[in-house]
Amino acid sequence: MKTILVADDQALVRHAVKGILRSKPDYKILEADNGADALALARGHRPDLLLLDVQMPELNGYEVAFAMKSDPETSATPILIMSSSRREEVEGYAQMAGSDGFFEKPLDPRALLDRLTELLGE
Repeated sequence: MKTILVADDQALVRHAVKGILRSKPDYKILEADNGADALALARGHRPDLLLLDVQMPELNGYEVAFAMKSDPETSATPILIMSSSRREEVEGYAQMAGSDGFFEKPLDPRALLDRLTELLGE
């Protein structure tokens, strides 16, 4: 069973992502609606992958990714950043923060599942 943390301040987005991930019954899904909770959950539960929105209250997705990648305990955790902003506005910052990829919202379900499979070594 792989654990994926989905962090987005919009419940509708979290629900949509969970719908995509449900096609993989071996995924356990954790949710956070702000960056501080996402970071606390990630440190406490050690998920196999984080899927982070850029714009969240308290800490944004870049800050969460940077904190995770700067901590030896969590630095190997794959992180995907998602945003409704255009790719060229976000992708460079996502890479600098240490993310392993970027997805534009609305998410392409097949592309997301393919990338998760790749990052999780399935």
